[in-house]
Amino acid sequence: MQAAGKLGVHPVTLRRWAKRGYIACMTTAGGHRRFAAADLDQFEISRSTSKHPIDFTQAWVDSSLQRVRHELEANPDFPESLYFTATDREIYQTLYARLVEVIKISLSNPEVSQGLLEEAESIGNLLSQVAIRRGMPVSMTLRIVLYFRKILSDTSSSLLETWTEPLQTSITLLRHISVVFDTVEVALAQPYDR
Repeated sequence: MQAAGKLGVHPVTLRRWAKRGYIACMTTAGGHRRFAAADLDQFEISRSTSKHPIDFTQAWVDSSLQRVRHELEANPDFPESLYFTATDREIYQTLYARLVEVIKISLSNPEVSQGLLEEAESIGNLLSQVAIRRGMPVSMTLRIVLYFRKILSDTSSSLLETWTEPLQTSITLLRHISVVFDTVEVALAQPYDR
């Protein structure tokens, strides 16, 4: 936990990096990972150079998916979760993972492609189907989507504080989150008008 804090990442992200060999660690008999201070310092230096052991986009994907999983599984202050069965939570988790992937793919271009916008629209339609099946009003359904949009934006902001990414990368990520979620929100609301 202290090592993750030093690097400014979630413990799950640090564990994933260690599994992928990006950062050295030793494993205790109890299965816990231990990181040497020198290895953490070296990793921090390597992240701040132009040749990251992992790139900013992958770090954003890893952190975003972890936060979404956590919110869907464990947030007791999320009243909309009362509408969800375990299956619904899995569906939402899968759909939000697809949204994160759409945004990740979109970052290879300055603009979000029509194909990716169609995928975002499809995800919005699926989210609305789950909500309608559960009898959720449109305002509550949109509140959920806005909540997860905020998670992705907040994850971006948190990472931008610890990474030395070019300003254009940061602007593009935040703009693409906005474009993709705008598309999802419109698609999500349309079935309620029928």
